Amino acid sequence: MMKSYKISIAQFITLIIIILCGFRFYGYYNLPSGWDKYPIYIMIPILILYTSKQIFSKERDIFFRLMRYLLASWILSMFMSYMFWNQPLPLSYTSTSGYLFFAIFFFFCKKRTPREAIEKIIILFGWIYIALWLYAMYRAPEVTFGWSDDQITNMDRGVLRINFTGRISLIFTYFFYLNKCFLSKNPKYKIFAILFFVFIVLQVTRQLILWVGVVTVIFIFLKQKKLATIIAILFAFLYLGSVNIHFSSDSVLGSMINITNEQMNGELYGGEDPRITEYRYFFNDWSKNIITDIFGNGISHPKTSYGKYEASLMQKDIYLSDVGYPSMYVIVGALGLILYIVLYIKGTLQKLPPELSYVNMFLGFLIPSNIAASWFLNPDTQLATAICIYLIYTYRKRPEAFHLN
Repeated sequence: MMKSYKISIAQFITLIIIILCGFRFYGYYNLPSGWDKYPIYIMIPILILYTSKQIFSKERDIFFRLMRYLLASWILSMFMSYMFWNQPLPLSYTSTSGYLFFAIFFFFCKKRTPREAIEKIIILFGWIYIALWLYAMYRAPEVTFGWSDDQITNMDRGVLRINFTGRISLIFTYFFYLNKCFLSKNPKYKIFAILFFVFIVLQVTRQLILWVGVVTVIFIFLKQKKLATIIAILFAFLYLGSVNIHFSSDSVLGSMINITNEQMNGELYGGEDPRITEYRYFFNDWSKNIITDIFGNGISHPKTSYGKYEASLMQKDIYLSDVGYPSMYVIVGALGLILYIVLYIKGTLQKLPPELSYVNMFLGFLIPSNIAASWFLNPDTQLATAICIYLIYTYRKRPEAFHLN
């Protein structure tokens, strides 16, 4: 007889509060100064201590071990910044704590959180982002969420760029609904999937739109080859035909295509693409020695010499946030970089039942999306990754928890 796994309302609310702390309450403008940070400073050590039995267990599953090793590599990186950059450990912790939110994976394991509750979380935070984005758009150009207003009045892509924590939640929920379209005859899932894709486009982040589109085409190809082939051909003609055509910048799509063409033709930068420069610098010149090459340098704090060093590079338009895999290498070293790559690839290729195909889609999306941006650092990415790996791990260990047919 299969064991039933349930979650109480109180436990579900607790989980939501933990996630909101991890998201730093979306950087809401009306919070007192520092109140978005203090909960995460306190929550992370409590979370790790509370789940220490799971973290130090003798579990041999490869996905569980990868998450354990990633946590260890991030903690070790704080000591690297102390030993080789003279950055005090308390400051290393405050600058690193927000990036340890993926430790919520071990909380899921401890509570044996059922799939039904996990999927409610996926849906809830996807819709929350849409609601908050619409509210932020209503209040624009005033800043409502996030920590920077440098692009909120930027209309060069046909719509205001209002970006804050939650864009990856939007994408994760889209993949969930896309998968539902092929599992259920209920038309609401098609409507939801289309709606979420529209909001993904409205984020006017070209690489997110591109890789979501690519993953979508691949997924549909596996389900309905004829439909996917038509979509792919239309996409290819649109792309190839747009290279030498200047579109009207009055529309969102036209503005983004024009910017892409300028970047490809070298008009936007007037020289080498900054990301190529960043790749070269971060892999060759950042680390001090072989030890930091292997174990990383940690996250810098702006008040230390390490932080000032990073700030000086920003003055030269060299940003860690611009590139994902070099960021992994700089922060957690070659070992951490390998852990992330193995986690993403194995998760993408892991054989799962149709009900969990959205897990493969999301992890597959992370592989190319981290080429030109450090999405892996975002708290919403950390949450989605922890959920994906938890679902894979749980299915491998106790599939009865999913009530799959």
